[in-house]
Amino acid sequence: MVERVTIKEHVRECTPNVIEPSFGVGRILSSLLEHTFYSRLEDAERGALIVPPSSNTAFSPLNHDLRQQLRRRGDGSASPIGKRYARNVELGTPFALTVDFHSVKDNMATLRERNSTKQIRQPAATIINLVDQLVNGETTWEQVIKMCKVFTEQKA
Repeated sequence: MVERVTIKEHVRECTPNVIEPSFGVGRILSSLLEHTFYSRLEDAERGALIVPPSSNTAFSPLNHDLRQQLRRRGDGSASPIGKRYARNVELGTPFALTVDFHSVKDNMATLRERNSTKQIRQPAATIINLVDQLVNGETTWEQVIKMCKVFTEQKA
C-alpha cells in the first residue's frame, strides 16, 4: 500500500553498521553505490509507467487515453523500452504499463511487475483497474497473476 507522508530532511547522514578494516576499490565503490541509490519519498505516487516500444505516432491516442485515465485516479508518468524499464526499476516504479502495435488494434495493454518481471496482457480498462487496485493495496501481484494468465510473447 502506498502511503503519502511529508518529511522535511535538512541533513542526510549515514552511519555504517559494520566497520571493515580492509579497504579496496571494490568495497569503496560498493559502499558508494549502496548509499547513492535510495527511494525518494516524494516519488511515492509513481505507481505505474506507460511504455510504448517506440515513439511511433500510432501509439499516441491510446497512450494519451491511458495516461488520462491513470491521472484521474491519481497516478501517471522516448529511448528504447529496455532502458526505460531499467530506469524506472532504479526509481522504484513497481509497475510498467506497455502499449505496443497490437494495442492500437485490439485496445489491450501489457502490465509488468518490477520484481518478478512477469507480465499480463488484458484490455486497457482492466489494466487501469488493476493498477488502481495494486497501487491502493486492494490486491496483490500474486492475486493478479492467479486471475490473469502470464503473458510471455506476442503472436505475429
